[in-house]
Order: sequence, then C-alpha cells, then structure tokens
Amino acid sequence: MAGPPSRAGARILVAEDNAVEAGLLRRELEAEGHRVVTARDGRDALRRVVDDAPFDLLVTDGQMPGLDGLRLCRLIRRSSEVLPIIYVTGTAEHLADALDAGADDFIRKPYASAELRARVRAALRTGHLRRQLAAERDRSRALADSLQDGLAVFDADGRILEVNDRLVDITGFPRGELVGAVPPFPFWPAERAEAYRRRLRRGMEGAGGSEGDRSYRHRSGRMVDVIVSLARLQGPGEGAAPSFVSTIKDVTDRRAAERELRRSERRHRALAEEQARLGRVAATVAASPDPREVFALVAREVAEMLGAEAGGVVRYADEGAELVGSWATTAEVWLPEGSLLPVTGDGATARVLREGRPVRVEGDVGVRLPDHAPPVASPADSVAAPILVGGGLWGNVGAISRTRGALAPGAEERLAEFAALVGIAIAGADARALLAHQASTDALTGVANRRAFEVRLVAEMASAVARGTDLSVVLVDLDHFKDVNDTHGHAVGDRVLCELARRMLGASRATDLVARVGGEEFAIVLPGADLATATDVADRVRAAVGGRTFGAAGRRTISAGVATRTDEEDAADLLRRADRRLYAAKAAGRDRAVAVDAVPTV
Repeated sequence: MAGPPSRAGARILVAEDNAVEAGLLRRELEAEGHRVVTARDGRDALRRVVDDAPFDLLVTDGQMPGLDGLRLCRLIRRSSEVLPIIYVTGTAEHLADALDAGADDFIRKPYASAELRARVRAALRTGHLRRQLAAERDRSRALADSLQDGLAVFDADGRILEVNDRLVDITGFPRGELVGAVPPFPFWPAERAEAYRRRLRRGMEGAGGSEGDRSYRHRSGRMVDVIVSLARLQGPGEGAAPSFVSTIKDVTDRRAAERELRRSERRHRALAEEQARLGRVAATVAASPDPREVFALVAREVAEMLGAEAGGVVRYADEGAELVGSWATTAEVWLPEGSLLPVTGDGATARVLREGRPVRVEGDVGVRLPDHAPPVASPADSVAAPILVGGGLWGNVGAISRTRGALAPGAEERLAEFAALVGIAIAGADARALLAHQASTDALTGVANRRAFEVRLVAEMASAVARGTDLSVVLVDLDHFKDVNDTHGHAVGDRVLCELARRMLGASRATDLVARVGGEEFAIVLPGADLATATDVADRVRAAVGGRTFGAAGRRTISAGVATRTDEEDAADLLRRADRRLYAAKAAGRDRAVAVDAVPTV
C-alpha cells in the first residue's frame, strides 16, 4: 500500500466560484507542491469528483451559485466516505451544518497561510487513514466472501455484526435481514431454535472453540445440513467486549450422499444375498439332471429370502395342484411332498392358475394333506409366482407365513426369477445349457453379468485368502450416461455401452473378468493384482474410453473406484470400498480413478 501523501504532491480539488479566491487558494497550495484542480461551482466540482482521477482532498467554498458547499458535501458523502473535505466560509453561520453534511474541517476567511497549510496537512493525513481502513475493510470483505464456507461475526449478545456472501447463499436470506439479527435467527427451524440458542450461548461462554452439526431452514423452506464452528475473536484492547466468528459449512450434498451410500450398501447386501441364492439355484440347475433337487433348494431359498416359515414348488395337474418341493422352519407349518392345494377359490395357488401372474393372498390357503401327513396350522399370508415351461403354465413357486404382514411388499415379484429357474430346470438339458449362458452373460454387451461377477469375486477371494495372494476390484461408471439416452435415444445408448464393454476388454488383462453390474456400471475382477497394477488397468480403461469418440454420442469419460483386499475383508467389504471410491471419483469431478479413501478433516 502506498504511504500517505507527502507535504508536497497531493491532488487537491478547489471548488470556488470567485476567481480571485480560487487563485489565492491555488497559489497557497501549489507553493506547498500540491497539484491543484479548480472547479467553478458546486456542480462542476461534483462532476470532477465522479469522473476525474481520484482526489486526495476537496476544499470547497460555502457560498456558490446553483449547488452550494453544504449540498456538495452531502452529495459527495453519499458516494465517498474517504475523501476529506475542508469547508471554507466567511461566516460562522453554517459551520455546524457543514460538519453535519460531511465536512471534516473548516477554515474562516480571511485565513492565514500557516493555518491553511496546517489544516490541509491534517486533512490529508485523515484521508490517508480512511483509505487504509477502507482498503483493509475491503480486503477483509473480499477474503470473507471468497470463502467456500459461510461466515458470521457476532457480538457478546449474539447479534450478527457481519456475514459473507456464502452465508447469504446457504440461508437464502439477504444480508440486510441477517446483519443485526439476534437469536433466534431467521434460518433456525422454530422447533430447534431454543436448543440452538443454548448451544450458541455455551459456545460463547466456553474458553475455546466449538463445532457441531445443525440443520438450517433455507428461506425457500428446504432444509440445509451444515457444520457450524464458533471461535472467540481477539478483542481490540483490554476490557473490550468480546466478539465471535462462526463458520458454516454446507454439507447437504455430503449428508445426502452418505445416506444414499448407506441405503445403497443395504441394497447391495440384499441384492448380493438374493443373487447368491439365485446363483446357488442356477448352479444346481446346471449341474443336476433331477428337478427334485432344484425344487427342494428353491423351497428353502425363497422361504429364507422372504423371512417366511415355509416355501414350496407346486405343479398343476388334472387332480389338482401337487406340492413337489417343500421346506419349513418347524413341523407346524411343514407340508410333505404330495400334498394337494386347491385350484378353486381365492388361495394363491388357485389365483396363479387363473391369472397367470404373481399374487399375494391374506388368509387360509386351503391345504389338503395326504392321509399320512400331520395336521398343519392355517397360514396368515402367502405369495406365489407362476412357473412357465414351453410357453405354458406348469406350476408356481410360493411362500407362506403365519404372521400377518410379515411378507414384505413386492415379495411375490421377487419370486419370479426363482420361478424362471425352476422352469428352466424342468425344460431339460438344452434349457439348462441356455440357463448357464443367461446366468453368467449380460445380454446387451456380451460381458459377464452381475451374478457371474459376484460368484467369481467370492471364489477369487477364497482363493486369495487360502494362498495369501492379492485380489483387486475396479468399479467403473460411465459419466453422464443419462445425457446420451436423453439426447440421442436408447438405441445410441445401447451402442455406447457395447463399445465401452469392448474397450474395457481390450484394456484389461487376459486373467481379468469384465462384467456389467448395472445400467452404466461395470466391474473388473483382477486376480493377483496389487493396488498399483489395478490402478494401472483402471487408467488404461479410462484412456481407452476417452481416447476417441463414441459415434454420435461424442467423447465420453468414466469414473472408477479401485480397491485391493486386506486380511480383514470379505468380498462384500472389498466391493463396498471400491464403490465408495467410485463415488469419491464422481464427487471429485469425474474422469478419474480413485484408489485411496479420502482422509477425513478434523
């Protein structure tokens, strides 16, 4: 910052309508080495202050035609707080008005040269100090407004003294409604205002800083998750009242992502468990020529998956509907093979026969047992899905529970895949061969599907643990794939996915498994690969994807998460770490591979 104007060299504007007086002032000031600009009246002076280069001082006569010195002072103070003003008058009549209007000093005519020069030097020092303070204030404001976090300064009573632009964005309230506000603040939810008031007071009374999670209500009504910290500011001097500064970090997106990640983890666990059950059934279908082995396994898997007390496979025949596969948790709900279920009425078996679709029924299923079978308690709920063989209805897969409402919504639809596997088992060797292919291959891209990926991952994890070797996973997501479908249509989107799969195969090692595990999400299992090797594969895939266009879809990018097994992990843990790093890659801007977890900030 430049120093104060020297005794010589200041730029001074003189507003004086009397040419003689203006000339006298000019000579006095130029004798001190100052540069003097004269204005013939108040309007001319105001124009020069607004339009010309900055002045260090204004010396104005009080009596001027058109725009006098008093009005000139008021107008200049509206636009400039730093320009010092000396009011020159031949009478004491308006001196108090001049100071109220914004003049910093006055001098009476006639004046002595020494007095004029002394007052000019004092005014220049005042102007210099004002400019320093204004510059410091502007720097502080610019620094505060450049912060990514919101900022508020409080006095000891909790009154807001200043806020930055980011806090205005976070709360939606204009600066004018925030500055001067006292607790409860307008962005505090009414139901939490008292608790927040107590926390603020405790934070102010504490010796050190404090930090905590809060929920603010945006002016629009939506809720904003924030982390608030509070610290005491050093007072200007001994005995001065303390002030406090609070930073407010908007973590709404982070918290939403964390909640979605937890939901995603639960969905992944449920999906992995269901896919593992389907995988076991599919493996049995492929390996066993006897459908009865498949029936028994399906009955158990669907019951355990749905939390039901019993599961079964039913075949429709002329004499009724026969239970050909059965499993139950206790003898009270167990039905032996050969039990007949009614094909009329409102039971699940009868409705599947009539409607040919998955159904849910609350109440008695109307079981007719073989002569040698023990009695069974009537179940409260049942669900069933049709088994199709050769395009016709063969039977159903079902589950029953004695607890009303125990079967989750959608349970009947979840049985459809098991029913499809039973139908394939019944269809014979050719159908089993088709199943083996469908169970392991993604129909669109030709790479492995999610089921095959999870089976391979579990197998490779067991092998790596037994041998003490490395195992890595790379999760890949095509960035902004929705834009492709929305802009170019799903046919183009399908071609992009197929090309992505082809490029991933080309960039992977011969021992790796490339699989499509979701809509635009792919995965690579890398046996024997450490973190550096897996990261190198991920980067090769990224380069292959971004290296050339995808036809009408143009250039595309991917985000990837890379993880290598540790001794404490199972396959699900490894997959969760890779998924977390994939999210981190997207959150960091996409078109990158992340191989380490972010270090949490304190």
